[in-house]
Amino acid sequence: MSTTFKQGYEFKRRAELCNRIKKQHPDRIAIIIETQPNSKLAINRKKFLAPREISMAAFIIEVRKHSSNLRPEEAIFLFCGGGNNGAMVSTSQTLEQIYEKHKDEDGFLYI
Repeated sequence: MSTTFKQGYEFKRRAELCNRIKKQHPDRIAIIIETQPNSKLAINRKKFLAPREISMAAFIIEVRKHSSNLRPEEAIFLFCGGGNNGAMVSTSQTLEQIYEKHKDEDGFLYI
C-alpha cells in the first residue's frame, strides 16, 4: 500500500511548501492527485500546478496526458476534497471555483 501525500509529510511542511508555491506562482493552484487503491489509472506524478482560470474539463485533459495506461475510450472521474468524503465537481467549473470550495487546510487542492 502506498502512502498518501498527507501521510508522507507533516502538516507544517505541506503548508510551508504550498505557501512557497503560491508566492512563486500566484496565478496557479497547487494540486495533489492521488488515485484510489482500486483505480486503474496509473499516473506518473502527484503534484500539478494549474492555471486558476482553466475548467475542470481542461484539467482532466492534462491528467490524461500523464496517464500511462488509460485508453481513449475510458473515463476519468475526479473527486475533490480527498478521502472518502470527496465530491464530484462539474467539469464546467474553473479550478479557482473548485479550489475555493474544496481546498485543504494546508493550501493544496486534493483530487
